Amino acid sequence: MIEPRPLVALIHAVPPVVRIARQAFAHAFPEARLRNILDDRPLDDARDADGLTEALRRRMLRLIAHAMDTGAQGLPLTRPPGTWPTSVTPAWGYKCAG
Repeated sequence: MIEPRPLVALIHAVPPVVRIARQAFAHAFPEARLRNILDDRPLDDARDADGLTEALRRRMLRLIAHAMDTGAQGLPLTRPPGTWPTSVTPAWGYKCAG
């Protein structure tokens, strides 16, 4: 029986990172199938609210749940360096360095 290639769903907050992530995976994990999910507003929304709001936290959790519901076996959340305000602690509990 042929094993299916692993599915990795990537959640992106800025469109240019899609290309960068594809290139990185092609080099480091070429056997992965990628599914790209883009929401290009959370960074601006967090900045506008001076941090993570409950609505933004729920939105991110819905994106994560959607990715997992599609059968993803891996789920990186991508971002370019320096884009998260240092005051934001994402819903998954890790402080993001800006």
